[in-house]
Amino acid sequence: MRVANDTIIPDGSPTLGGDWTSESLPLEHIAMFSIQLEFDGTPSGAFILECSNDDDNKEPTNWTLIEGSTQSISEAGDHTWNVEDSAFNWVRVRWIYSAGTGTLNSARFNAKGV
Repeated sequence: MRVANDTIIPDGSPTLGGDWTSESLPLEHIAMFSIQLEFDGTPSGAFILECSNDDDNKEPTNWTLIEGSTQSISEAGDHTWNVEDSAFNWVRVRWIYSAGTGTLNSARFNAKGV
């Protein structure tokens, strides 16, 4: 079984005082994955997961909201998605800002596949 565990914010902790999008994560050979977020401050908005089935050999341009993935946030805390039987080529996290400020301190991707 293949296992992956990595950060999706390699350039440091982004502010949640505006919209933000993570790097694109390729899901080749991945059967299931989870993404864990930890954030501080008083951010108000929503974290969502988006997927793409664009060619897995180049950066995707077409993205779709993964239904049921929207997580509304109004204070510091954490959130984890656990996705089983994923068949997407790509996934990414988006923060849609409403108000307040905060920092995304940790965003970890863990995957298992064949």
